[in-house]
Amino acid sequence: MNQVFWIVLWLASASYLIYIVTTELSSYYRYPSITTVSVRYADKLQFPAITVCNLATKNRSIFGDDNRTEHYYLRITPQPAAATPINWSDPFYSTEGFFNKRTIEDLYYESKQLSQFIEFHEFDLKSNYLNYSPVATDLGLCVRFNGDIPVTTAMYGGLYNLHVYIDLLLDDDYYPESYVSSGLKVVVHDQNDAVLMVNDGLLVPPASEATVEITRKQYKYLAPPYKAFENDICEESASHYSASKCRHDCIRDSIMQKCGCVDFMFESRK
Repeated sequence: MNQVFWIVLWLASASYLIYIVTTELSSYYRYPSITTVSVRYADKLQFPAITVCNLATKNRSIFGDDNRTEHYYLRITPQPAAATPINWSDPFYSTEGFFNKRTIEDLYYESKQLSQFIEFHEFDLKSNYLNYSPVATDLGLCVRFNGDIPVTTAMYGGLYNLHVYIDLLLDDDYYPESYVSSGLKVVVHDQNDAVLMVNDGLLVPPASEATVEITRKQYKYLAPPYKAFENDICEESASHYSASKCRHDCIRDSIMQKCGCVDFMFESRK
């Protein structure tokens, strides 16, 4: 009787062991992924691009002093209830060119160009060293540092890298758009990324100082052609791919198909 008991117990244990081993092997070969973690010290690193937007972007002084214009821009902010409804049949909107096709020249003319308010900037203790240029974004006309020809740095910490002093000269001479408040919107990003300023970055209120700590993540993608949504080709011929560029192009193509036109932020991309 004891022999039968031990035989049954041995068979049960062996069966359970075989079950566990089979399950683990099946799980292992079902997800054949390998993660490698390594630490590499570099003497120099490529510094990212920095895009800065003035939330008080519309230059109020170039518009006529009419409450209907003010209520229009208030209606497209997150607080539209504070403005009166727009009567589009009013001849005022046609006379003031609200229905005209807008050009990139109009954007430059209507906007407060942030580059005019930059008192000074320095990079790694070198004054006016880092290049910057105006760029059209979803927040209007902004400025981008280090976007065209990336520089490298061997320094780190709060005393080095990029310092910018900007005097917005607000004096209420602006119309709000995406935000009701004034100040700056700052996004630190890779040169190959297409950023959405409304969603990304941080807000810097007027009369304040902000310090941004940055870290770097590097992604390696599969070889082209890059695909999205199973069979759609995205960035087929691009030399530098990023997920944000893929989303950028998908949004652009969708808007073009439905509306026949796109915003200035889609016309050129750094």
